[in-house]
Amino acid sequence: MISRYRLALVAISTCATLVVSACQPTTSSVETTEATAAEPVKPSISTDEATTATEVEASTEAYTDNNISASDMVADQAPLTDMGKDYTKSLTRMYDEMKIGMGYNDPDATFAKAMLGHHRGALDLVTIELKYGDDASMQELAQRIGDEQQAEMAIINKWLASHLDAAKPKLETAFVQQDYKDSTQPMYDQMMLASTDPIADLAFARSMLAHYVGAADMAMIEIKYGTDEDMLALARAIIDEQQPTKKMLQQWIAMHPSIETVSNDDLNSAESTAVAEAIKKTVPATKTKPAA
Repeated sequence: MISRYRLALVAISTCATLVVSACQPTTSSVETTEATAAEPVKPSISTDEATTATEVEASTEAYTDNNISASDMVADQAPLTDMGKDYTKSLTRMYDEMKIGMGYNDPDATFAKAMLGHHRGALDLVTIELKYGDDASMQELAQRIGDEQQAEMAIINKWLASHLDAAKPKLETAFVQQDYKDSTQPMYDQMMLASTDPIADLAFARSMLAHYVGAADMAMIEIKYGTDEDMLALARAIIDEQQPTKKMLQQWIAMHPSIETVSNDDLNSAESTAVAEAIKKTVPATKTKPAA
C-alpha cells in the first residue's frame, strides 16, 4: 500500500515538472525577442529611391524652380522691397508670356508672340519707374519708351489677328525655339539681377538696358529665320531705333553710380556678360583715399 502511494507521488511530481518545463521559454528565445523589441527593423530603400530623396532635399535647399531661383533671390537673400516684388511679378509674367510664343511652330509667329510679351514687360517696367523713380530724365524716358512700345504692340496685335501659327512644326522650328531659349533666359536673369539695385531709377535703367539687348537678340533671330516682310521690317526697326536709347541709358548710368555693382560671377552667358560690361564701363571706378 505504501509502495503504491509512493509511486503515485513520484508520477505526479514527474508530470508537474514536465508541465512547468514546457511552459518556460528557452534562453535563446527570450534573447531574440528582447533584441527584436529593442531594435526595430528598418524598411529597405532602393538605390533609386535614396537618390531621389537626396535630390529632392538638395533641390529644396538650392531653391529650384524658376519662380524661386530667378524671381525671389536677391543679393545676400535680403527680403524683397515693394519695388522688388513689383519687378519680380512683372518680369516673371513677361517671361511666361514670351515662352508661349517661343513654343510656336512658325518663326514669324514665334517672333510676334514672344515680342508682344517682351513689350508688355517694358510697359510694366515703365509703370514701376513712374511709381518709384524720382529722376526727371528717367521719368521722361520711361514715358517715351511706353509710347514707343504701345505703338509697336499695335502693329504686332494687328499682324497676329490675321496670321495663325503653323499647324505642324517646320524644318527650322526646333532651331528657332532653341535660339530663343538661349537668348531670352540670359536676358531674363540679367533683368532680374539689375532690378535688385536699391536705387529705383538705376534699377529701371539697368533693367531697360538688358531689355533692349534682349530685344535686339530676338530681332536677329527673326532676321535669320523669318520670311514675312512685315515682321522682318519690324525686327530691323527694333534694332535700329533702340540704339540711341541704349546709348542714353549707358550715359545716364555713368553719371549715377550705384551703391551695388553687377558682378560677372552672377552672370552665366555671353549675352548677359555683354550687358554687364556695358554697364561697368560707364560707371566711374571708386578711387581709394591715400593713407594719412
